Amino acid sequence: SINGILALGMVFVITAGGIDLSIGSMLALTSVIVGVVLNATGNILLACVLAVATTTAFGLLNGVLVAKFDMFPFVVTLATQLVIRGVAYILSGGYSLSLANAEFKKIGNGKLLGIIPYPIIMMLVIALLAYLVMHWTKFGRYIYAVGGNIQAAVASGINVFWTRTGSFVIMGFCAGVAGVIMTSRI
Repeated sequence: SINGILALGMVFVITAGGIDLSIGSMLALTSVIVGVVLNATGNILLACVLAVATTTAFGLLNGVLVAKFDMFPFVVTLATQLVIRGVAYILSGGYSLSLANAEFKKIGNGKLLGIIPYPIIMMLVIALLAYLVMHWTKFGRYIYAVGGNIQAAVASGINVFWTRTGSFVIMGFCAGVAGVIMTSRI
């Protein structure tokens, strides 16, 4: 489910003609943020929301750098990968954190009705949303257009900036969700 959620986010970025190399560091940053916030406050919701919001913000940064400044996605995300890893290192102080929260562990290890694991349910919900966005919305059609031929998309009146940026934001969100699940499982 973790790799599936990451792949669903990457579908948006690759279809729009980009690539995101920073997702591994986003996973690590998510784990660090969840660990720091959960150990400091004990609030699971706050920890998860802050972690996902942070990776989504880094997705926005990637998207703006790629779309606004017409930089190569490979180079941008390689650079932000190092920045994200540095932020994670600073937040953790270079030490591993331990979490002893049984409720948080249910996110990655719990099962609905004792049968269906929660991570599978989350992946299926995100897959359904991704399918609906890609096939039934204007934004989804714009992603296909921008990835197919960016000049034709511009000539068609598509806002290439927001389309490319949005794809990276979705990738950041998916990386955050996958990171929360991974942290809970570990």
